[in-house]
Amino acid sequence: MKPALTLTLVLAVVLALMGALPVVAEACPSCKAGVATDKSSGPNPVDGYFYSIIFMASLPFVLMGFMGFIIWRAQRAGAPIDGIASS
Repeated sequence: MKPALTLTLVLAVVLALMGALPVVAEACPSCKAGVATDKSSGPNPVDGYFYSIIFMASLPFVLMGFMGFIIWRAQRAGAPIDGIASS
């Protein structure tokens, strides 16, 4: 068999198994147990998921902003930036 045909066949089988067995692909055990327990007196797990997604989505922007601030501050002070040869 040709390698491209073999790869296509393997991918098709894997995708078919993933679609046929959705029960196997559930949440991780700690998430599943956390949602299943009674949370009437404690915090709402949906709020925890919401805030974790907001935190993870905002982290790249915070890091890029911090790097931009460091570069701006170095340029303003007249110091050369590491990795860039001053001419």
